[in-house]
Amino acid sequence: MCSYAIRESRIGRVVFGLRSPVMGGFSRWSILNDAGLSSILPEVFAPPPDVLAGCLQHQVQKLFRKRNRLAWEFMKSRKIFVESSDLDQVQSSRSKARSTLWLGLANAARTLLVDRVWRG
Repeated sequence: MCSYAIRESRIGRVVFGLRSPVMGGFSRWSILNDAGLSSILPEVFAPPPDVLAGCLQHQVQKLFRKRNRLAWEFMKSRKIFVESSDLDQVQSSRSKARSTLWLGLANAARTLLVDRVWRG
Protein backbone atom coordinates (compact mmCIF):
# COMPACT_ATOMS: atom_id res chain seq x y z
CA MET A 1 0.00 0.00 0.00
CA CYS A 2 2.84 2.41 0.63
CA SER A 3 3.98 2.00 -2.98
CA TYR A 4 0.74 3.55 -4.20
CA ALA A 5 1.13 6.38 -1.69
CA ILE A 6 4.69 6.97 -2.89
CA ARG A 7 3.51 7.18 -6.50
CA GLU A 8 0.57 9.45 -5.61
CA SER A 9 2.75 11.80 -3.53
CA ARG A 10 5.22 12.09 -6.41
CA ILE A 11 8.23 11.05 -4.34
CA GLY A 12 11.22 11.03 -6.69
CA ARG A 13 13.55 8.55 -4.98
CA VAL A 14 12.98 5.53 -2.75
CA VAL A 15 15.84 3.99 -0.76
CA PHE A 16 15.45 0.81 1.29
CA GLY A 17 17.70 -1.79 2.84
CA LEU A 18 16.03 -5.20 2.66
CA ARG A 19 14.48 -6.81 -0.40
CA SER A 20 11.33 -8.84 0.10
CA PRO A 21 9.46 -10.98 -2.43
CA VAL A 22 6.58 -11.21 0.06
CA MET A 23 6.07 -7.60 1.15
CA GLY A 24 6.33 -4.44 -0.88
CA GLY A 25 5.27 -3.22 -4.28
CA PHE A 26 8.76 -2.97 -5.71
CA SER A 27 9.49 -6.65 -5.50
CA ARG A 28 6.15 -8.40 -5.71
CA TRP A 29 3.85 -6.33 -7.89
CA SER A 30 6.35 -3.84 -9.34
CA ILE A 31 4.17 -0.87 -8.45
CA LEU A 32 7.12 1.45 -7.89
CA ASN A 33 8.67 0.86 -11.31
CA ASP A 34 5.46 0.41 -13.32
CA ALA A 35 5.44 3.14 -15.98
CA GLY A 36 1.95 2.07 -17.04
CA LEU A 37 0.38 3.60 -13.94
CA SER A 38 1.49 7.11 -14.85
CA SER A 39 0.58 6.70 -18.52
CA ILE A 40 -2.95 5.47 -17.73
CA LEU A 41 -3.66 7.85 -14.82
CA PRO A 42 -1.20 10.77 -15.07
CA GLU A 43 -3.48 12.92 -12.90
CA VAL A 44 -2.99 10.51 -9.99
CA PHE A 45 0.34 8.71 -10.43
CA ALA A 46 3.71 10.33 -11.01
CA PRO A 47 6.34 8.70 -13.22
CA PRO A 48 8.22 5.88 -11.47
CA PRO A 49 10.70 7.05 -8.84
CA ASP A 50 14.38 6.15 -8.78
CA VAL A 51 14.68 3.07 -6.57
CA LEU A 52 17.85 2.20 -4.66
CA ALA A 53 17.28 -1.26 -3.19
CA GLY A 54 19.60 -3.00 -0.76
CA CYS A 55 21.19 0.17 0.62
CA LEU A 56 23.16 -0.76 3.78
CA GLN A 57 21.59 -4.22 3.56
CA HIS A 58 24.02 -5.97 5.90
CA GLN A 59 23.75 -3.28 8.57
CA VAL A 60 19.94 -3.49 8.45
CA GLN A 61 20.11 -7.29 8.78
CA LYS A 62 22.34 -6.91 11.85
CA LEU A 63 19.85 -4.50 13.41
CA PHE A 64 16.95 -6.89 12.80
CA ARG A 65 18.95 -9.78 14.27
CA LYS A 66 19.97 -7.72 17.28
CA ARG A 67 16.44 -6.46 17.96
CA ASN A 68 14.70 -9.86 17.86
CA ARG A 69 16.79 -12.86 16.92
CA LEU A 70 13.89 -15.33 16.98
CA ALA A 71 11.74 -13.19 14.66
CA TRP A 72 14.73 -12.65 12.36
CA GLU A 73 15.41 -16.39 12.09
CA PHE A 74 11.73 -17.03 11.41
CA MET A 75 11.64 -14.39 8.63
CA LYS A 76 14.91 -15.66 7.20
CA SER A 77 13.68 -19.28 7.09
CA ARG A 78 10.47 -18.19 5.35
CA LYS A 79 12.49 -16.08 2.87
CA ILE A 80 10.62 -12.90 3.83
CA PHE A 81 13.81 -10.92 3.20
CA VAL A 82 16.29 -12.19 0.64
CA GLU A 83 19.61 -11.33 -0.95
CA SER A 84 19.47 -9.90 -4.46
CA SER A 85 20.57 -13.20 -6.08
CA ASP A 86 17.86 -15.13 -4.18
CA LEU A 87 15.29 -12.49 -5.13
CA ASP A 88 15.97 -13.04 -8.83
CA GLN A 89 15.24 -16.77 -8.43
CA VAL A 90 12.04 -16.15 -6.46
CA GLN A 91 10.82 -13.54 -8.95
CA SER A 92 11.49 -15.76 -11.97
CA SER A 93 9.58 -18.68 -10.44
CA ARG A 94 6.68 -16.35 -9.54
CA SER A 95 6.58 -14.82 -13.02
CA LYS A 96 6.50 -18.32 -14.56
CA ALA A 97 3.61 -19.28 -12.29
CA ARG A 98 1.81 -16.01 -13.09
CA SER A 99 2.22 -16.46 -16.85
CA THR A 100 0.97 -20.05 -16.57
CA LEU A 101 -2.05 -18.81 -14.62
CA TRP A 102 -2.83 -16.13 -17.24
CA LEU A 103 -2.41 -18.62 -20.05
CA GLY A 104 -4.83 -21.00 -18.34
CA LEU A 105 -7.35 -18.21 -17.77
CA ALA A 106 -7.05 -17.06 -21.38
CA ASN A 107 -7.62 -20.60 -22.64
CA ALA A 108 -10.65 -21.01 -20.37
CA ALA A 109 -12.11 -17.70 -21.55
CA ARG A 110 -11.53 -18.65 -25.18
CA THR A 111 -13.22 -22.00 -24.63
CA LEU A 112 -16.20 -20.45 -22.86
CA LEU A 113 -16.68 -17.47 -25.15
CA VAL A 114 -15.16 -17.98 -28.58
CA ASP A 115 -15.43 -21.74 -29.05
CA ARG A 116 -19.01 -21.81 -27.77
CA VAL A 117 -20.04 -19.06 -30.23
CA TRP A 118 -18.46 -20.86 -33.21
CA ARG A 119 -20.08 -24.16 -32.27
CA GLY A 120 -23.36 -22.43 -31.53
